[in-house]
Amino acid sequence: MLIFAPVHDFFRGRAVKNLNDAASCVHLVNRRQESLRGNFVSPGTDYLDDIEVGGHRVGHVDYGIDPLGDRLYINMLEIVPAKLR
Repeated sequence: MLIFAPVHDFFRGRAVKNLNDAASCVHLVNRRQESLRGNFVSPGTDYLDDIEVGGHRVGHVDYGIDPLGDRLYINMLEIVPAKLR
């Protein structure tokens, strides 16, 4: 269906721009960084970061990056419901 390819590309590009614009106010604030022997990603690094939007904490993420830097392992992703913030 080559006839729809330009339309698909237009809307996909627009969706990517909208997602990037919405994510520009999301920041990770590092709370802890470890590289313990025996850890799943060892000798890589394990991180625990707070997720902030507009300066307000909205959750946290626990993740690790392998030593080669080509794999990301997310252990936990927690977002606090808006009514509890």
